[in-house]
Amino acid sequence: MHKQSQIPAVRGECSIDRQEPQSHCNLSASYKVSAHPRQAQPQDANAIPLSLAQQRIWFLDQLQGGSPEYNLPEALRLRGRLNLKALEQALNAIVARHEILRTCFVAGDLGPVQVVMAAPRISLPVEDLSELSEEAQRERLSAAFISEWDRPFDLQHGSLLRGRVMKLGPEDHVFLRTFHYMVFDSRSAGIFNRELSLLYEAFDAEWENPLLPLMFQYGDFAIRQRESMGSSSIATHLQYWRDQLAGIPEALELPMDRPRSERRTNAAQDCRYHLQGEALTIFRKFCADHSTSPYIVLVSVFAILLRIYAGSDDIVIGSPLSDREGSDFEDLIGFFDNLVVMRFQIDPAWAVETMLHSVQSYAKQAHQHRGLPFQRLVEELAPSRRLNMLPLFQVEFWVEDKPPLPPAFKTLTVEQMSNERRRVGFDIEVDVLLHHGSLELRWIYSTDLFDRWRVEQMARHYVRLLRGAIENPSLSVRNLTLLDDAERR
Repeated sequence: MHKQSQIPAVRGECSIDRQEPQSHCNLSASYKVSAHPRQAQPQDANAIPLSLAQQRIWFLDQLQGGSPEYNLPEALRLRGRLNLKALEQALNAIVARHEILRTCFVAGDLGPVQVVMAAPRISLPVEDLSELSEEAQRERLSAAFISEWDRPFDLQHGSLLRGRVMKLGPEDHVFLRTFHYMVFDSRSAGIFNRELSLLYEAFDAEWENPLLPLMFQYGDFAIRQRESMGSSSIATHLQYWRDQLAGIPEALELPMDRPRSERRTNAAQDCRYHLQGEALTIFRKFCADHSTSPYIVLVSVFAILLRIYAGSDDIVIGSPLSDREGSDFEDLIGFFDNLVVMRFQIDPAWAVETMLHSVQSYAKQAHQHRGLPFQRLVEELAPSRRLNMLPLFQVEFWVEDKPPLPPAFKTLTVEQMSNERRRVGFDIEVDVLLHHGSLELRWIYSTDLFDRWRVEQMARHYVRLLRGAIENPSLSVRNLTLLDDAERR
């Protein structure tokens, strides 16, 4: 974001000593959880421990000296009468409601901590592009979006939310907002959009804030997670994952267009494919007929694809899973995603339907042991750390069967604008969005390693394998083909 959109400075000054966080510091000993809101009551009223997922990202940010890798920008086209004052009021009400949106992250005596600050006053600067040609407007919008991907947040100062408005015409605006992953995840997007809709409508009509105060805050989740680290269930989870991941390959060796450099840049591009119409109907029927979820079918075929590309029957990938256990944290904005390790030890003689049963059984057990944060798993297994490759797995696969809806305003038509990914933390990340009428596959890949043609070919091969598996589930894994006639010739 350009400098005119910088959030004003907030109360309090935070400083960071660039040091590695202690892995097993007992931060929860300094905190207690009450039965009433504000739940987290630290002895130092301004400090709360990081969740383990936050601690992993915080450490990487310190190691890299500030990185835009975890920026999450979104652009919304707003057509109709825009009440800018109401939009600003709505944003400020959300920041005041969710403590995590006014939190900075600093190094404390026992490791990094969250410091919740007084709510800043967010102003939405407006950049007027209405006098420019359509082509010039597109160029300015593209440049603005790229800047959001590329400009890092400072974790030790201010809110990890930025926003601005770009005016294209009297009733045509683009609302550009960016969060940092430390305070936001995929479920948070739906919560943010829903609250923004309610609050904007209320303030546009000059009504009071219609939302009730939250009973819990993200700090409560972090404290509760820290307290659970000493429980007997953690030992059970650890033993399960030690057994499951014993002897996993050091890396997934996919064909690459360039060797790994000593240090990855996380630069990325994406390509997209869709299944819709009859193909999507057939896919949904297949899932129903085999009593399995779309995720199981999609990730199983993905594992088969990687088996062919890597030439290995032992495939390890990661899948994000929301850690919002129970109802206490369902309505909170924050970073609740945890990474679950999926290991596929594939027998090529298996029929596709046998593969599905095996993956479904593994996924069920993995879900039962999801209570172990990924950072703790990495610390316990202590694989060799390399700056150019992630530990345990290098490919992520994620299915979102309920993608967050954009905000809905009575006086505005809202359109989500194209969002090309410019950062990726993995070699390849595949995001599957199951909309009502389509299945969208987003392949985000590291440009350090892959050319676009290779990933596009991989995506086409995946769709071909998926269709083959659905059409003939009794066929053995080794006999599934990913080549079309031209490629076969």
